[in-house]
Amino acid sequence: MRVARLCTRRRPELDGEGPRLIGGRWNSPGRPVVYTASCSALAVLEYLAHAKEMPVGMLLKWIEVSDTLAIEKIDSLPADVKSFRQLGDEWLKQQSTAVLRVPSVLVPRQWNLLLNPAHTLFHTVKTVDQSPFAFDSRLLSSFPTP
Repeated sequence: MRVARLCTRRRPELDGEGPRLIGGRWNSPGRPVVYTASCSALAVLEYLAHAKEMPVGMLLKWIEVSDTLAIEKIDSLPADVKSFRQLGDEWLKQQSTAVLRVPSVLVPRQWNLLLNPAHTLFHTVKTVDQSPFAFDSRLLSSFPTP
């Protein structure tokens, strides 16, 4: 299965360091996780949801997740923000799978895939392609340019 990730050129690694530092919807600070999306359009939208200014120096990556890897799934959104992190943190702690499929909060019936860089099978996850990505200025016309 191929998933997409939008990231900055200065932090292209699949190490989960950004979410480890600040936390994310599905993880508490201190717990590394790599956020990906089921398609590139969703990856872009998920990135925009957190942008505070016009992002520059971006890479769109395509990551191959082996079909042999088991994928844990959460099929419905939790009731509150605290529950999101509890579920993700528990998945990371249990180390049951290297991949957790979760519903997108932004787009119903679409999926984000969380990758656990600490899992013993994470080494099978590979970046297979990447290309520079620039946002069309019409998308972010209300943001100041850096």
